[in-house]
Amino acid sequence: MAGSDLAALPDGALDDIASRVGTSLRGAHDGTGLRIGIGCALFNGGVTMRLLHGALEGLHDAGTDRRDITLDQALERSQPDHTNKGREAALTGVEMVRLLRSGPLS
Repeated sequence: MAGSDLAALPDGALDDIASRVGTSLRGAHDGTGLRIGIGCALFNGGVTMRLLHGALEGLHDAGTDRRDITLDQALERSQPDHTNKGREAALTGVEMVRLLRSGPLS
């Protein structure tokens, strides 16, 4: 696996990209006061656990209170019906794109 130093963006890369587009949005890594849900698969445990630990560590570093983190077992949320969270996630993504395209951000 590549180290994080190999995956990092070069200095100034975000500013360079922002200068080439009409609108550039940047989030903040401040998890204070946010409620976060994590979907976690029950299969491929070695990879899943590493990703889960990384996510929890990142949320802790961002100041997210552990009481505001909900862990969801993905197998329970992957039924082939209206409760399927993959479907919900995709539709949420579409909704967010439409929201961002609907007008100026405040």
